[in-house]
Amino acid sequence: MPKNTLSQQKDIKVLLTGSNRYSHENIATFYWKKNSEGRIAVACPKRILKLAVDRNAFKRRSRALAQKGKSHTSQLDLFVLAQPGLSRVAKENRGLVLKRAWTSFLNQLNSV
Repeated sequence: MPKNTLSQQKDIKVLLTGSNRYSHENIATFYWKKNSEGRIAVACPKRILKLAVDRNAFKRRSRALAQKGKSHTSQLDLFVLAQPGLSRVAKENRGLVLKRAWTSFLNQLNSV
């Protein structure tokens, strides 16, 4: 695994239970906690997006957007979880909706 990914299940559990949380329009939920390592994990359950191609696209886009926002997220452990509202978005619009969710999340980080 690359160094910048959260791969330990215990680290993800810590983020889910004792960290900051931001949910955007039932599309994605962001869990974060200050950490000098700046790691990221992305999850998209099969019950939300049935096709592996769609789940992988969500993960790939999320990691790319995290890389673009690295100046804001470099000191955070971040876990991004897809939410049921994502399945109701047309396939061709998911990238735009996800980008809007990330922009909203980064604005939330700036205000905290």
